[in-house]
Amino acid sequence: MKRKLPPLASLATAAAIAQERTFTAAAEKLHVTPSAISHQIRGLEDWLGFTLFRRDVRSVRITEEGAAYLEKVSVILNNLESVTLEAMEHAGKQKLLRIQTTDSLASRWLVNRLPGFQAKHPNLSVRILTREYTEGYRSSDADIAILYGRGDWPNFISNLLLPEAIVPVCSPELLRDDPVETLRGNSLLHDDNLGTTWEDWLVFAGIEMPPINNSQHVHGLHFNHSHLALQAAEQGAGIVLASVPLIMDALLSKKLVAPFEQQLETGFGYHLVQSVDVDQQRRSRTLVEWLMALREGR
Repeated sequence: MKRKLPPLASLATAAAIAQERTFTAAAEKLHVTPSAISHQIRGLEDWLGFTLFRRDVRSVRITEEGAAYLEKVSVILNNLESVTLEAMEHAGKQKLLRIQTTDSLASRWLVNRLPGFQAKHPNLSVRILTREYTEGYRSSDADIAILYGRGDWPNFISNLLLPEAIVPVCSPELLRDDPVETLRGNSLLHDDNLGTTWEDWLVFAGIEMPPINNSQHVHGLHFNHSHLALQAAEQGAGIVLASVPLIMDALLSKKLVAPFEQQLETGFGYHLVQSVDVDQQRRSRTLVEWLMALREGR
């Protein structure tokens, strides 16, 4: 008997809209145009015979019928993905693992370590998906995430991977014999993503520095991404407050130096975040174990 099934691609599109709440966000997630999504949804609604979404100029609202239907569809799609990945794994196909994290952690820490993972597991591929640090974990997009915060993500499993401490760093060429003179004699760079300001760190370190009010220090370079601030510091633009996980490699390679020994612990850090779904945990176990071994220094 012929099954009465709607187009699978259109179902996946509708489920993405229900999750993202806008056609534009769903289009970005699926790497298609908003007009293509609109066309798919119109076709699916015609096929189903009822409306999934109410549209106006500024927003999209899911209908009561659409919410009830797509909630069940999402479960079916997740199960289909799970059994498909399992079948591909058993058939010996190359397995793809997806990690969600921030631009700064990816470029300053994770990318440098991935060749070691590939050498140990040549049959596994890894895709890095970067998001803003304020965005939560999207378990439908990534198998695991490395997120910045205190570890309080409801409905997910989280383990501290890299605790955060803040320390000033600069290019070796800017370093002076007296650490305070290193501060006084160079421009202060500002990482606007960092929760710690120069005033915070100076109070913590017990350093009195009147020139902090000098326009050279207050009106210096500001950056909205940590990796950009650190790149500027490596190029000798000034001294910057940095999160230790993001400078570990630069300190070892001597691209950056830390004039002060004091490190301000913030209570924040980068956490390994996983879904509570058992199948998703099984798929990502090898990658999770490798990351946790890095934490232990193994």
